[in-house]
Amino acid sequence: TMRVASPAAVSIGLPEIRIGIFPGAGGTQRLPRLIGKHRARLFMMRGTIVDAAQALKLGLVDELAPSALNRAIELAEEFASRPAGAIAAIMRLTQQLDDEGLEEEITSFASLLRDDPAVREQLRRFSLNGSKIDKLE
Repeated sequence: TMRVASPAAVSIGLPEIRIGIFPGAGGTQRLPRLIGKHRARLFMMRGTIVDAAQALKLGLVDELAPSALNRAIELAEEFASRPAGAIAAIMRLTQQLDDEGLEEEITSFASLLRDDPAVREQLRRFSLNGSKIDKLE
C-alpha cells in the first residue's frame, strides 16, 4: 500500500498521549513498521504532529500530490495493471521479514513460475530481448 498526502496537509500524527491515551486502531503496530521502533516510540510518546513535507521526510507518507485522491486512483490503476498473483505475493511476503519469510518467498516464486503461463511468457520475452526490461505494460 502507498500513502499519498496533499502538500496542504498540516496535521499528520498520533497525538493521543496528549489526552492520556495511546494510539489505538493499530498505531502502535503500524508506525514502527514505517519508521522503526525507536523513532515510532518517540513520535507517539511526544504526541508529535507534522505537516505533509515533514511526513514525507520521516517516511510517514510515500509522496505528495496536489490531489492526493487523484494520485491514489492513478496508483491503484497502475497496481491493478500488474499481475495479480505477483502483487498478492509481494503483499503477503513482505509481512514476514525473517528466514521463514525467505523460505516462503522461494516456494511462492516457484509456484508462480509453475502455475502462471503469462509469467512464463513474460520471462521468455525477457530472455529473448537480451535481458532488457522494457515497457512490458
